[in-house]
Amino acid sequence: MSYGSSRGSSGALPLLCVRGLRVQYSGSESPAVAEADLDIARGETIGVLGESGSGKSTLALSLIGLLPAKATAQGTAFFHGHETLNDAKEARPAVNLLQIDEAQWRKIRGARISMIFQEPSLSLSPVMRVRDQIAEVLGAHRRDKPRRQEIEEALKQVRLADVDRIGSAYPHQLSGGQLHRIAIAQAIICRPDLLIADEAARSLDVTVQAEVLNLLREINEAVGSALLFITHDPKLLAGFADRVIVMYAGRVVEEGPVERVFQQPQHPYTQALLRLVPSISKRPASGGGRLPAIPSSLTDSDRLSLGCVFEPRCAARIDVCRSDSPGMTAAAPDHHVSCFNYGN
Repeated sequence: MSYGSSRGSSGALPLLCVRGLRVQYSGSESPAVAEADLDIARGETIGVLGESGSGKSTLALSLIGLLPAKATAQGTAFFHGHETLNDAKEARPAVNLLQIDEAQWRKIRGARISMIFQEPSLSLSPVMRVRDQIAEVLGAHRRDKPRRQEIEEALKQVRLADVDRIGSAYPHQLSGGQLHRIAIAQAIICRPDLLIADEAARSLDVTVQAEVLNLLREINEAVGSALLFITHDPKLLAGFADRVIVMYAGRVVEEGPVERVFQQPQHPYTQALLRLVPSISKRPASGGGRLPAIPSSLTDSDRLSLGCVFEPRCAARIDVCRSDSPGMTAAAPDHHVSCFNYGN
């Protein structure tokens, strides 16, 4: 069910318009992502929030053409991108990212849509110097030879000092924080329309996490890329993302502006997630000071249920939750929730 508008408040088409995305892995009876809808406006930062196994990473991989061969994707994901490697920024026709072949993806991936992975090793070769790896991305998307000055400017943009030394280094000679910044530089060198960060700050300490978030915010403003920021940690989205999409068992269960969703969460799962973060939640923890937790765990039978997938773990469930699956309902004009008994 579509809950977003295909046009933003200005009447312009969104950068990316996803409708009815369903991703299924062979050998699995239930989908990894089920009927997901998503709009991303140009320059917008959207957080995708959920536990491990919620479908966040599968969603990301489907939007950059990196799903494994055993996965099939259905639905539409219309990308209204631009040519990003010249000053003209000439408009290009929209493409359905779920229907293009690998030859078409090679023109888009890295140039118009880029991804920052949790582990830089997924995007950095251990046997190439940093400078050459960034130059390789540029070289793949334009005819003229990348200039050394361009590479150094990209390293400076991600707040790396001594760019000559770092550009000449191999990945194993650098720290984890430096590698994350290099992965970001590699991802933005072509000034993409859409940047996807999949748990890009998960393995970092709190100080470096804050530095990476500030860096991504600066790049979002300077380059104008839309940012899809995937995380399991609500704290990283507060004051950072414009909107949040909450996923559970492959389904979008709530979406809206971060401030509204965090202050007035409507879905019981969102409420439970936020109770785990006292600095965000306004709801007191129960149990006489015991650490809050979401009861039970998601099972395969829950995923196959005709009713709401969160029903077995939900304290607010009612009879209809066991037999029917809720669609998206507007809790407010810009705040949507998939729940029969939302707000309770």
